[in-house]
Amino acid sequence: MRKKNLFKSMVVIICLLLQFNLLAQVPPITINVETAGTLPTLIDASQKYEITDLTLTGNLNGTDIRYIREMAGRGYEGSQGNYGSATNGKLANLDLFGADVVSGGDYYYMYNKDYYYTADNQISECMFYGCSVLKNIILPNSATSITWSAFGGCTGLTSITIGNSVTSSIEYLAFNGCTKLTSVTIGNSVTSIEYNAFDGLTGLTNITIGNSVTSIGDYAFRYCTSLTSITIPNSVISIGNSTFSGCTSLTDVEIGNSVTLIGEYAFQSCTSLTSIIIPNNVTSIGEGTFYDCTNLTNATIGNSVTSIGYYAFWECSKLTNVTIGSSVTSIGGYAFYNCSGLTSVIIPNSVTSIGGGAFSDCTGLTNIIIPNSVTSIEDNAFGGLYKFNRCYYSE
Repeated sequence: MRKKNLFKSMVVIICLLLQFNLLAQVPPITINVETAGTLPTLIDASQKYEITDLTLTGNLNGTDIRYIREMAGRGYEGSQGNYGSATNGKLANLDLFGADVVSGGDYYYMYNKDYYYTADNQISECMFYGCSVLKNIILPNSATSITWSAFGGCTGLTSITIGNSVTSSIEYLAFNGCTKLTSVTIGNSVTSIEYNAFDGLTGLTNITIGNSVTSIGDYAFRYCTSLTSITIPNSVISIGNSTFSGCTSLTDVEIGNSVTLIGEYAFQSCTSLTSIIIPNNVTSIGEGTFYDCTNLTNATIGNSVTSIGYYAFWECSKLTNVTIGSSVTSIGGYAFYNCSGLTSVIIPNSVTSIGGGAFSDCTGLTNIIIPNSVTSIEDNAFGGLYKFNRCYYSE
């Protein structure tokens, strides 16, 4: 009987605790901020750090953004090495689709005596910098730009939708350090993705790039180690240096037909990449473009490419098939160094120079045709080819 009563008491206590927790949870809230700067007066102080889901409409200035930052777990005064003091805020889901960011009000963030204020229709510098409690955010439908470090250090952010109203660039470091961000949809009005914009997003598995993007900057997706595929639309003209460097899970890359430039080390150490087609509009393959792509087996180089840079396919040890386009005039030093899977290479009649070490240590290479157009073969171009049994000039 005593045990039975004790069990009943425990059940009652558990039920009371559950009931208390349910009562303590604040349901999703929608607030219209008719006058910019008044959000602090529209949310009861007792709820400020309890709200988890918030939808805002109306007008938001610096005073309102500062308040939102506090609700999302971060103060507004940062310094070297930190994002600002932590708060007890729990705001995880923020819907700003129907809101307008306007200039005015207090500064929303201060870093080393630099003060940041809102500007009309901008997701401005460091606006949500370090708000690690935020998980999901829908940007204002009126936002036209996302500036540098706007979401830097938002380590809890898992998804974001960038609407068609963003008509300029996604600036550098915009999402730097958002290591849990798994999905990004970029609207059809963004024109460029600047350097380091998504650098180091190790959780990113899916990225949709809109058809208006014309350039992807240096290091834009570097070390996005969970990214498995990327489609670069036909609107893109240039891919920057080290743009996808270290994307070790990337298996499928489709490069749009308008790309003319692929930067240095653009796909360095993409160790899961097995095949690549360089479209015909690309004019050069930069230094180290596919450096250390150890599982790359097939490479087709388009007919507009005039040069293959130094280290372009360095240590692509499983490369068994490479087609060199008919416009290539130079093959840079160590371009195919240690591509031990190659057995045969046809060098087109357009090539005039082969750099030092270009095919050195291609230990599987047994046949190569060098046309009469080649006037310069630098030292050690074919060094270490112990199985090499046929090398001749062709008319």
